Amino acid sequence: MGEGEAPAGLAVLMPLSFAAILGGVITLIGTSTNLVVSGVLEQQGYRPFGLFELTPIGLPAALGGLVVLIFVAQRLLPDRSDPTEQALESLRDFALHLEVASKGPLVGQTVTEAGLRHLSGVFLADIVRDDRHIGPVGPQEVLEAGDLLIFVGDVTDVLDLRARSGLIVPKDQAAVLESAREPLYFEAVVGRESPLVAHTLKEVGGRDGYRAAVVAIHRAGEAVGGKLGDIDLRAGDTLVLLAGRDLQESRRAQEDFLVISPLAHTVPVISRGPRWVALALAVFVVCASLTLTSTLEAALLAAAIVVGARVVTYSEAKRSIDLDVVLMIASSLGIGSAVDSSGLARDIASLLTDSLGFAGTFGVIAGILLTTTILTEIVTNNAAAAVVVPIAIRAADQMDMDYRVMAVGVAVMASASFLTPIGYQTNAMIYGPGGYKFFDFLRVGGPINITFLLVTTAMVSLLG
Repeated sequence: MGEGEAPAGLAVLMPLSFAAILGGVITLIGTSTNLVVSGVLEQQGYRPFGLFELTPIGLPAALGGLVVLIFVAQRLLPDRSDPTEQALESLRDFALHLEVASKGPLVGQTVTEAGLRHLSGVFLADIVRDDRHIGPVGPQEVLEAGDLLIFVGDVTDVLDLRARSGLIVPKDQAAVLESAREPLYFEAVVGRESPLVAHTLKEVGGRDGYRAAVVAIHRAGEAVGGKLGDIDLRAGDTLVLLAGRDLQESRRAQEDFLVISPLAHTVPVISRGPRWVALALAVFVVCASLTLTSTLEAALLAAAIVVGARVVTYSEAKRSIDLDVVLMIASSLGIGSAVDSSGLARDIASLLTDSLGFAGTFGVIAGILLTTTILTEIVTNNAAAAVVVPIAIRAADQMDMDYRVMAVGVAVMASASFLTPIGYQTNAMIYGPGGYKFFDFLRVGGPINITFLLVTTAMVSLLG
């Protein structure tokens, strides 16, 4: 590995996130932000975007950003160890395995009766009984001879358990650790909109709908010390969870975490009806691009094909609808309407054209698009688009420009979130698992953001 070169796992995650953002600006359905801008246009009496209306501006901007990503990112990415290996090492550091002695006083007692509940700085995370895992462990679970108890917590508190009567150290603890840990341990990333943010583990408990015990917290690639139950969770935190095998299927867990993956797993492969999926996609693209139907009608038609062909069940399709996204888009449309109807859009547009008039049309466009990308990093991309689109339309009228080209420019720049790990969902997904620092996004994403801004401004000026 050369100097300054990131390890293979780390070198992929941030470019992967940025590439996903770049690809989202090419078509109408690439990201919800594009739909928000199209909705604002329609709400104000204009024609909504076509499927490929963003492509003349979005594609050059994406290609420019991709060139910078390929030739610059590898040199700027930090050289750090794989955070998944760090998580596994931290588990070995503070996960202690003790066995219930066959003729000891704990046999037949519940966890509470044995005094293994509400321990200081440590908790009983899992019980391995033969080949079966019992975790998270309930207070009324009855201990049996030979049970393997897995305690997790501060290393000094964990070691004190060795002196407890009725608990013995397994003969081959290292082998037991490797065989017992992996089937039920997961990595989960806390999202920006997660209800867990700003709450401690004590406050959220095991969460109804999926019972899970947190055995490690990693923040920006480093293990978080102290008592886990008292730590305020943040967006981007990576949690190591001990839970049932159905954790990934839990709707509540899907709401709490951006991504959940076993620490040892294979990538799932969708094998049911690939031809039906291809047909549904083709029908959607043809109907939407040729305006045979509206984008919504084309999407519903494509969904009906995959459900009718039983590629996915009706229940799976229903569960895939993210009401949070629907509400967020609806709220963003309301914001856009308020900005326009209140006269704020007109006033800000006049201020921008007057103050940046000395720089010409290019300067005004650059100012509007720069405002968009700054707002994206502060609030959400959808909210930024909803606020700026009415302003951009009024500014376009004052400069005698095509309002649609200006609106496309805002939609493209609203997705340009390369500077922080919390501005876009994919960045938050890879923040903890990638072991990145906050500044890493600014260092790697800065050149991409500047390139993106310059190319988008140039294309809007050229086509507007």
